[in-house]
Amino acid sequence: ETVTTITEFTKGDLTITTTEIKTKDKPTEITQEVKQKYTVVEEDGSKTTTTMVSSDDITKTITEIIKGDITKVTKEVKKGDKPMDTIESTQIKSTTVDEDGTTTTTMVEEDGDTTTTVTEVTKGDI
Repeated sequence: ETVTTITEFTKGDLTITTTEIKTKDKPTEITQEVKQKYTVVEEDGSKTTTTMVSSDDITKTITEIIKGDITKVTKEVKKGDKPMDTIESTQIKSTTVDEDGTTTTTMVEEDGDTTTTVTEVTKGDI
């Protein structure tokens, strides 16, 4: 019989999650993840949210900067002090409302060499 116990402790911006797996009442695996998230509002009105998740010697940092309709996201993965991967993306969201009440929302996401455009048109209940 295998039993998995997940314990989560949160204090302010810090969350510690411990996962313990027991087989036949003997611990076979214990992992711990530390997550810290904080948000800063800058003088120019932009908002920067940084989330750091650490497990073993791997740290993932996600930084999201929102200013108006533009969101820039940077995801960085490090093993110890060595960078393993960095991904940057930008999202631009715009919404217009026509005289007849039709709402058009366009979101353009640039992720490396890929650009994705999603347009959503809403008129009435449709």
